[in-house]
Amino acid sequence: MGDFKIIETQEQLDSIILERIGRVKESVRKEFEGYISPEEFTKKTEALNTEIANLKENLNKSNEKIKGFDAEILERDEKIKSYELNSVKTKVAAELGLDYKLVSRISGDTEEDIRKDAESLKELFKPQYAAPMHSTEGNAGNSENAAYLQMLAGMKGE
Repeated sequence: MGDFKIIETQEQLDSIILERIGRVKESVRKEFEGYISPEEFTKKTEALNTEIANLKENLNKSNEKIKGFDAEILERDEKIKSYELNSVKTKVAAELGLDYKLVSRISGDTEEDIRKDAESLKELFKPQYAAPMHSTEGNAGNSENAAYLQMLAGMKGE
């Protein structure tokens, strides 16, 4: 407490106050060292907001593309499923000896269902044997027909 000086002029007071203000400023600078200034914060915020807006726009564009791709994928999946079912139906029909024209009549979603339906179609369309159209008895008819049949057989070389 030994160094007290009396302030006699305004310049001395101003210098003492400026010195104290400088010390306070320096301590505040040290305290807030590493922090961003309000001006820099505003600039960075604007830059980041611009970048966010651009990214959102790109995201929306990408989402629209993806929606289109999803629809395309679903359509292609349906086509592939249809082709696979037709392939299984054709394979089963060939295995069971069904006519190719009946493949479109076969129904089912699994190979087991398709096979059951194809077997039921096979039962419906199995060949039915009819009686022959001419007599197999030989010469049991009248003699005139028998003579003609014999002459025809001779012409054929039988």
